[in-house]
Amino acid sequence: MVTDDPLTFNSLKGRIRKCAELAGSGHALAQLSGIPRRTLETYLSGHAEPKASRLQAIADATGVTSDWLLCGSGPMFRNSGRIAPPSLNIVLLEQVLRHLEELLCELGKPLPADKKAQMVSVLYDLCQQSSTPPARDQVARILRLID
Repeated sequence: MVTDDPLTFNSLKGRIRKCAELAGSGHALAQLSGIPRRTLETYLSGHAEPKASRLQAIADATGVTSDWLLCGSGPMFRNSGRIAPPSLNIVLLEQVLRHLEELLCELGKPLPADKKAQMVSVLYDLCQQSSTPPARDQVARILRLID
């Protein structure tokens, strides 16, 4: 289990572990970043270091800055240095929430507020990047990763 101890952020391995925690699990991070699970395990264990393209995939999947992930410097999250947050697409947010809530009910899978917030954030970011509303089956696949 990853802790919030700032000392764990002194290494690339520690920062990747924090990203796995942000995604919900190592498996979820592998799915969201498109990195094979076994490959991600080598990064999480410190047995290998990712290429730049994989670091960027991890950063994109979790919303952290590339500088923070690679070096541990600068703000951890994107937009944390801005005066005003980027505009929020309310329609897209509603679609993400609707799909998530429907699937949680169907699966009988309650989520604590912190996990639900992380799921909404990741799904919203993914949908915003692709400029398409969330596909129900994609939401279901991501939701099944939480265990």
